[in-house]
Amino acid sequence: MRLDDLPIVSIPPEGEFKFVQVGGPENSHYLFGTNKSFGLSHKASFYFGFLSSVQDSGLDVSDFECLGGGNLNVNSTARLLFAYGKSDRYGKFNVKIVKSLLENYVKSIEEFKLYSVRVI
Repeated sequence: MRLDDLPIVSIPPEGEFKFVQVGGPENSHYLFGTNKSFGLSHKASFYFGFLSSVQDSGLDVSDFECLGGGNLNVNSTARLLFAYGKSDRYGKFNVKIVKSLLENYVKSIEEFKLYSVRVI
C-alpha cells in the first residue's frame, strides 16, 4: 500500500465520538475517529489502532505521530460535523488542519456534501 492509499479521514457516519489527528510523512495529516461500539474508548487505543492499520499496509509507523485529539459530533439532522475539545493524553488538535481535513471530506463524500463544518 502507498501513502496515498491511506484514508485521510476515517470516521463513523453518525454520532458523538473521539478522534485523533495524526501527522505523517511528507507533511501529511489524517483524522481517525471511532466510538465505543468499536471497543476502542480511549484515544490512545484507537491511535494504536490507526498505527496497526499503517503497519498492516506495509508503511513505517515511525513516520507517524499523534498531534492531538478531541471530540467529533456527526449530526445528520443538523447536517453538521462539529469538532471540539482536546485529548488529555495528546493535547489539543490543530484547529486549522482539522477544519481543512473535514471540509475536504464533506466535499468528497456524497452523503456529506450538504454538511457544514464547525471546528473550535
